[in-house]
Formats: sequence, C-alpha cells, structure tokens
Amino acid sequence: MSTYQFDIDDQARRKRAGNDSEKGNDIFGDDENLSFGESRPPRRAQLPSGWLSILEAAYEHQDDTQALLRLAMYAILSNIPHADRYLPMAKALAADDWPNVLTRITELFGQYGDRLFSLARNRMMERLIIQEQLSEQAWQYLQARTDIDNSDAVFFGTREPQWQFMFDELAPVAMRTRAADITAELVRPLQDADTEPLKTDTAENRIVIASIIKRCIDSGAKDLAERQRDRLRLMYPKRRMLQRMLDAVMAGDFNQYDPQWQHEE
Repeated sequence: MSTYQFDIDDQARRKRAGNDSEKGNDIFGDDENLSFGESRPPRRAQLPSGWLSILEAAYEHQDDTQALLRLAMYAILSNIPHADRYLPMAKALAADDWPNVLTRITELFGQYGDRLFSLARNRMMERLIIQEQLSEQAWQYLQARTDIDNSDAVFFGTREPQWQFMFDELAPVAMRTRAADITAELVRPLQDADTEPLKTDTAENRIVIASIIKRCIDSGAKDLAERQRDRLRLMYPKRRMLQRMLDAVMAGDFNQYDPQWQHEE
C-alpha cells in the first residue's frame, strides 16, 4: 500500500472514530470531502460579469489600459449581463481615440453580430447606436432583424414579440439618413388586406392603423400619410369609424386614448 493511500485511509479512520483534533487547523472546515465516490459543487463567487470581472480586476491591477478597453469592447459586442457599465468605460478609456474605437466596434458587430445573431437583440449595441446617433448602423441593425418575431422562440411562446419595440427605439436614429426606408417600413403593416390590422375592423386595429398614419406625419412624411389615408378610404368606404379616425389624424386632432375611439361600431 502506498504512503498516499495509507494517509487517506488513516484520515478516514480518524473521521469514523470521531477524532476532531485536526479540525481546528483545517482551512476547509466542513467543506472538505475526501470521498472519491462523490463530489460537492464548488462555491462560486458572485461576480457581476462572471469571469470578466476577474479579468477586469487583473487588468486594473496591472494598469493595462488597452487590455481593459478590449475587455469593454468584448462586453459590449457580447451583450453580457451588467454590460451597461462597460459602454462608458470604453468611451473613457478610448479618450481621443473614441471615433476609431467606435468604428471598430460597429465593424465587428456588422461582421459577427448581425450575421450570426440576427434573431437576437443586443441591447448594448442598441444603446450605443442611439447614444452615438449612428443612423446607418441603426438601419442595418433593423434590416438584419426584420424576421425576429418569426423565430421558433416566438412561435413556441417562449419570448414576447420584439420587432415593434425595437423599431420604435431605433427608427428615429435611422430617419436621419434613411427617411424613405423608415417610412416605407412604417406603412408595411398596411399593405396586406388579409392580415391584421386591416383584416378585422375592431377598435384595437383602427387605433393601430391611425397610429401608423400619425407616425408617418410625425416623421415628416405627410404626403405618404395622405396617400395611405386615401387608399384606405377607397378600400374600406363602409368603415365609418376608421374614416373618422383618419380624418382626425390628418387634422392633427387624434388622441388614441380618447374614449370615443374605444367603441366598436
């Protein structure tokens, strides 16, 4: 029998005999487990960003600014939990070189994020796009996620539809250089009479239609709004409540929370 095996057996015998003389010097305390047949999961430190928190502490200790900047960029691109703190960190670390760093982040996201993760949102990139008013990146981000609500996760009910919320947040940024594209996207729900909100004449659907026309006007596309209003008037001459709502929108008097619009015809 090896000395190593003897030591293990001796330790086990002392534990069975209730010999606790060595417990006071045992740095592991009750967590020590000498059984080879079963294991206990290790305790995990509660780190806000997982292992990145350890790397961050190490880089700070080494005063390695470039490594910290790379870590912050990775956190933004990966959208890790609690990544919101890394965006101001990246900007502060980059200092005067921020325009170049910003370009590099958007290039990397276009190369990997939009192509590989087009059915997932990256809230940190959205925040970056809005903060820096990156119009073209906002449009590309939306274009890459046009079918985000058609993913299996939505189909099986494990995720709420996200497109409209995402569009509402990024469209004002994209409008700076993509006004025609954004307004065309705005009226896209009004192009198919066989789908909602056009298919069924309900109070909810009428408010959706009127809100879309109002958003066109608010976006500076009043001509498009007028064309859509005229088209809907020809398509649905018997939907009197809808016609009244659209007239109110064009006159600037529409408020979707007004009780008069909540009633069914």
